[in-house]
Amino acid sequence: GSSATFGFGPIEYSKPGIYTYQVRELQGNNGGMTYSKNTATITVTVSDNLNGGYTASVNTENDIFTNQYSTNLDYSAKGGLSIVKKLNGHNMEAFQFLVKPADQASADKAGIQMSGQTYQNASGASMDQQGTSTEQISVLENMKFTQADAGKTYTYTITEQPGNGAGYRYDDTEYTVNIVTADDGKGVLTVTTEIKGSNGVSESYVYTNVKDSAANRAAVTFTNDYSASGELGGKGDVSISAEKILTGRSMKNGEFTFSVTDKNGKEVSRGTNQAAAEGQAGAVDFTAITYTKDSLIKDAASGAAVYSREDGKDIYT
Repeated sequence: GSSATFGFGPIEYSKPGIYTYQVRELQGNNGGMTYSKNTATITVTVSDNLNGGYTASVNTENDIFTNQYSTNLDYSAKGGLSIVKKLNGHNMEAFQFLVKPADQASADKAGIQMSGQTYQNASGASMDQQGTSTEQISVLENMKFTQADAGKTYTYTITEQPGNGAGYRYDDTEYTVNIVTADDGKGVLTVTTEIKGSNGVSESYVYTNVKDSAANRAAVTFTNDYSASGELGGKGDVSISAEKILTGRSMKNGEFTFSVTDKNGKEVSRGTNQAAAEGQAGAVDFTAITYTKDSLIKDAASGAAVYSREDGKDIYT
């Protein structure tokens, strides 16, 4: 919105007359600049003043040259900001996250309320071989920046909303996201996303509107854990059942030992017999086999177990 005047210096005339000039702006190559195509007309009338000199009058038409400078960046198109959700020990479930602006300017820029906006990830993604399922959500999708944003900072906090699912540990990290814009005055707009987390994360991501520029996508990560455990034998509802019979004499308590191994030959339980009369069955008592979600995932990875999913349940056999 600024303006400036300009001139061409003195012009000397040697005779009277009407002199007409046209003025055009030379097209430059400054990025982001739209140059004026206006043509101004200057008419100079030179008259003999009859005192040994000349007098001149000047008339100008269309003497305003207006240029337009603009530059912009579509935040989402350049990579935007994502929430990466990781869940250890379970196929992905739906979790909710709150993105909250620090002030009204930040709220207006993102097009959200001061109370914030809630996002939810999709469910169903399967675990990888390490037992982790992953999902991703794009947030602040409507943010676009122009030269008017240069020097401004927009700030948001991102948190996971805790649930009450049995066996889940929720991530209580709070991320602060600052988005800062800079304009070089030559059409290049730079938007920097600075992320700091209560977990010690400190990262910076830079997007520019330069054609074909590539950058890592800004993201915050929340990791939850799912754990479950059970026993075969011991306190479990099911146990290994076996009996030992000795003929020719009575059987002493603990006289015989039995080993239970998995598919890989690893011993997972041992048992010993109870005392019994000659020819009678003595029960074999086995130590409990404890299962956790972590151990089941490792067993599936090693081939000691086979993983399948039926009716929304993880099954290991």
